[in-house]
Amino acid sequence: MRITELFTFGKYSGLSVKQVYQGSDKINNDLIKKYLLYKIENPSIIDSNEEILTEIFKFEISDTIFRATPIMDDFKGNWKISIEKLFRDSSNWTDRLIGNKSLDDFNTKIYSEQKNEPEITGGNPEYIEWCIKNVEDFMLDPEELIELQKLEIYRFKGIEVIHKIDDIYEYKPKIIIEKFQFSEQIFEINNKKYEDSIDIEEDYSFNDYDNDYDERTYENYNGSYAQDVEGWSDQDIDDALDGAPDAYWNID
Repeated sequence: MRITELFTFGKYSGLSVKQVYQGSDKINNDLIKKYLLYKIENPSIIDSNEEILTEIFKFEISDTIFRATPIMDDFKGNWKISIEKLFRDSSNWTDRLIGNKSLDDFNTKIYSEQKNEPEITGGNPEYIEWCIKNVEDFMLDPEELIELQKLEIYRFKGIEVIHKIDDIYEYKPKIIIEKFQFSEQIFEINNKKYEDSIDIEEDYSFNDYDNDYDERTYENYNGSYAQDVEGWSDQDIDDALDGAPDAYWNID
């Protein structure tokens, strides 16, 4: 499999191996907006920072701006840091345990559920590793696997918030760019699966040839030099001599 080929299974079905591995630094604004609304409606019970929700009357969210209207009309504070913490990416195991989804899970399981393919979020090279380990027919051309880890990965870490004025805040995805290296174990598993698949293809091709050869007959041109002496099958004479065994003598 090449890195430009598409997944035909799992939560990333419709995206290429490269897209899943690398992710994007330009995440769909509507997806981010819907994710923030989800986070407001489903706050994590383990985040002590979420007392700010008791101090905010309501959130109004657009694609790049949200308004955090306070309960107290005379509030003059700045919730920049608190809001960034509240909307961090919920990707650790404790968050997943209580159902507080990461942007990636929210995207694939809720936002993009009815679409032909999910939106691209942050890179997920760990999913490629998981497929190599656990999906029987999934492997990459060894050279492609090497090329893959040369690419930059865009990791979504939450949102970056800028306090504009009063209760108005600007936000955008917080993306960290990094590199990823597959372990020696992953290379060994992938290369073994790839080599085995080549052997199976070669065996299949050889068996196909044998089966084709076994089906040849020697009945239609009995008595001809081409068949009786040279051993040409009916199929050979039909294909090479257009069904005229005497034409054998015209072959140089």
